[in-house]
Amino acid sequence: MKVDYIIAGGQKCGTTALHTFLSKHPKVIVSNPKETDYFNYDHSFSKGTGYYHSFFKNRPLLASLRGFKYLETSPSYINGNLFSDTLVTANRIYDYNPDIKIICLVRNPIDRAYSAWNMFKHRHENSNKNWWIDWFSKRVETVMPKIKKRSKKSYQSFNFFINEEIEAINENIIIECPVLENGKYVDYLKDFKTVFGENLLIIQNENLNENTPSQLKFICEFLEIKPISWEFTKDKKIFTGNYDKNISVDTKRVLNKYYKEANKDLVEITGINYL
Repeated sequence: MKVDYIIAGGQKCGTTALHTFLSKHPKVIVSNPKETDYFNYDHSFSKGTGYYHSFFKNRPLLASLRGFKYLETSPSYINGNLFSDTLVTANRIYDYNPDIKIICLVRNPIDRAYSAWNMFKHRHENSNKNWWIDWFSKRVETVMPKIKKRSKKSYQSFNFFINEEIEAINENIIIECPVLENGKYVDYLKDFKTVFGENLLIIQNENLNENTPSQLKFICEFLEIKPISWEFTKDKKIFTGNYDKNISVDTKRVLNKYYKEANKDLVEITGINYL
């Protein structure tokens, strides 16, 4: 067997929703769990394809004869180089299956950062306070680097959280629960675009949310699978968090400045404009 499709990111851009929608297609078999994180972490990749294929519970020969396609979704594949090298990940996927089709989702990076902050805020309030450092330590392939802990105030104020992270970036320090780098999509998409060319499809979260049936039809054409009616998704919006506050004007100004150059480059290579 070979996995045919990968949704490679990005985090908080609608990957779970798209994975769920495509799992409803009668010819698509999805991985369990959704995120295998196989190609980007050495400790997973070293276990081989038998380990990777174990996430797909089926009989491969029968599935192949019946024309089924395999899909997995790992947003970590384009989640920046904090844990792994995106170009190495892309090349590993290509070497595994040169014909594989990749879907990447993007979202206004300011909205994405705010969504990620709300996720981290919720985890901080309802989990072990060191959960992120524990999670990070399991993914580090070398010596565990020094991590700057977030202040308590950063989980109470998005503005403070952002400025605290920018300060850490300027000091070349890794900070707990980073949200900014993942919004510089162009830094990672260009690696995937170089490796996969026309077998890479980039979808805007906003379009998928506003025009779900037509976007799914378009995605199925790219995946070269039999079209089905997606009208049942019309009123099933991509998950939106129950957020208490809006982003302040000052914070938007800071983030627009931070993402300006990356957003310019994104327009150049994809035509997607978040300026």
